[in-house]
Amino acid sequence: MRRIRPKLFVGPAAHPQDILRLKRAGVTAVLSLQEPGRDLPESAIERIRAACGEAIVYRNVGVRDYDPHDLIRRLPTVLETLRE
Repeated sequence: MRRIRPKLFVGPAAHPQDILRLKRAGVTAVLSLQEPGRDLPESAIERIRAACGEAIVYRNVGVRDYDPHDLIRRLPTVLETLRE
């Protein structure tokens, strides 16, 4: 996990076993860009969401890996989700 702004970190996919470490680091929300069903099974997303509980808000906006056109197309949704 790398800090890119005072309250914004970027890192690899969060897994249920990472949630305690994220809480200790003061993380209050996770925004996943993984595509449900393609990058990560729905069941895995539900396990991550459950591990976050009420302490960490979990949101997902699927963006196709290595596809700049999909990123551009999904960017408004990603930014709106960050504002939540």
